[in-house]
Amino acid sequence: MEYVYLDTSIFEANNFFEGAKIKSFMRLNDEGHIKIVLPQLTIDEILSRLHSNVKNASAGLTHFRDNF
Repeated sequence: MEYVYLDTSIFEANNFFEGAKIKSFMRLNDEGHIKIVLPQLTIDEILSRLHSNVKNASAGLTHFRDNF
C-alpha cells in the first residue's frame, strides 16, 4: 500500500472535497489501494481556507444583493 500525503493546496484547487481528483483519491483510499495521510496541521489549514472561502463568498453575495 502506498501512503499519499495531500497538501492543503490540492484540496483548495479541487473545490475541497468536490473535485474529481480528490474524489479519485478518496475512492482509491476507500478501496485500500492507497492510504491518505493528513497531518493535523493540514486539516487545520483546510478548515481555515474553507472557512475563509465561505466567508468571502457570503460577503460577495451580501454585496451583490444589497447593490443590485
